[in-house]
Amino acid sequence: ILESRTGAVRAMSGDYADSNFGHLFSSECGSTFKTVSLAVLLEENDINLSDMVPTHHGRIPEYPQIAPDSYIIEYERRNQKDSMSVLDGVVSSSNYMFRKLISDHYAENPQKFVDILKEYRLDEQIDLGIESEFNKVKIVIPTPDKNTWHETDLLSLAIGYNLLIPQINILSFYNSIANNGNITVPGGTIE
Repeated sequence: ILESRTGAVRAMSGDYADSNFGHLFSSECGSTFKTVSLAVLLEENDINLSDMVPTHHGRIPEYPQIAPDSYIIEYERRNQKDSMSVLDGVVSSSNYMFRKLISDHYAENPQKFVDILKEYRLDEQIDLGIESEFNKVKIVIPTPDKNTWHETDLLSLAIGYNLLIPQINILSFYNSIANNGNITVPGGTIE
């Protein structure tokens, strides 16, 4: 539990071998990361939640190797539409919607997307002062300047995959939303 105003950690759970999983281990974030992608899209681009996006049967035409989003296929069938609002994509947590929008706005410059993630401080170690056998958590946000970068990495990042971030960092990001955009680094005393 994080106090939104101060960033003080008031309680933690999820112990794994006498260590706290959310602070001491990195993992792929999955859908909890989609809020980060949405924030980037809304803050940095001319996007509104009411904007309509073509659904393309859940496939991004430029990336045929990525499996279609079955939710979109069902949405098209049920609603007899070939587009949906950004809001409907967010509400349904559609992988397609986040991949499509991030691709549309950052495929030409994926480093810009990665740089914004770093501006959000998602790549920073957060020290809660907890004693552990672990010195530092490994944080991995792939960058296009590395030879391991693949053309679909940007689409994976958009939905919280192909990266390793401690859950405390994601909690800190959500806390900044509750704090009107002010980032407070988690800390304080665990009670």
